[in-house]
Amino acid sequence: MCITLEAEQYLFNKLENHEHKERIDTISEYTIEHIMPQNPNLSSEWRQDLGENWQEIHNEFLHTIGNLTLTGYNSELSDRPFLEKRDMKGGFADSHLKLNNILATLSHWNKDEIVKRGKELSEFASQIWFAPKLSDEILEKYLSIEEVSDEDEDDEESDRKKWAEVIDYAKPENRELIENLVTKIKEKFDCIGDPYAKWYWLYTKEPKEKANCFAVIQCGVGTANICIRVNPETFTYEDELIRTVKGFFFGGEQEGERRISIKNDNLDKILTYLEHSVQITKDSN
Repeated sequence: MCITLEAEQYLFNKLENHEHKERIDTISEYTIEHIMPQNPNLSSEWRQDLGENWQEIHNEFLHTIGNLTLTGYNSELSDRPFLEKRDMKGGFADSHLKLNNILATLSHWNKDEIVKRGKELSEFASQIWFAPKLSDEILEKYLSIEEVSDEDEDDEESDRKKWAEVIDYAKPENRELIENLVTKIKEKFDCIGDPYAKWYWLYTKEPKEKANCFAVIQCGVGTANICIRVNPETFTYEDELIRTVKGFFFGGEQEGERRISIKNDNLDKILTYLEHSVQITKDSN
């Protein structure tokens, strides 16, 4: 990963000072050091460390994060061999910066060490700039597919295409998860699957109308749920993945609805829950 000088200074300042009250002004007091020198005419020591393809490694990894660090002795370090940079006064072993702790323990510097250090710094950076942890409800709000609108297009062909677009946008593992569940449902039950609008509808029989629908599958980028018809008086299953929701697909005073997160390890459980849904849907007709 190559970045601009300003970004390098900001990045290393954050890495060095993260969760430290005694902050070091790395931007004004220190400079960016290329551990493998920028000079294209590398010394014999450097060529030996890097190997036969030293020029290729120099071109590819020179400005990557793994080859960069902070120092107050940039001019002194210059193009010296790695061991000299490590052991000299002001070198990596003599540095007060935690970013140089690992460098002080190494006996050579090559492609493998550059890549390894780059990964370590990237993982450290992910602890500083981490992705937010959102609840299932919030994720579903922004990642799952929007609810059906009364203003949906009348063009039936267009509605048929929407599910395909939803599936294409989902992560590959999410698509596979839903496809596996649909296959299992069709193998177990004599039913009709209908990808219509932004959902996948499951019916006990024709016609494809709400009275014959026993479940609806929802797909988001990285989430998958199945909403099932239930009789709240006889549906007694307890599972942390089952949530009681305000009836959207299966509303009405005499009906109920449950939403279940689809996971690889609960597909068989869902099939068991659907036995209830299929039966009460058939009984209602």
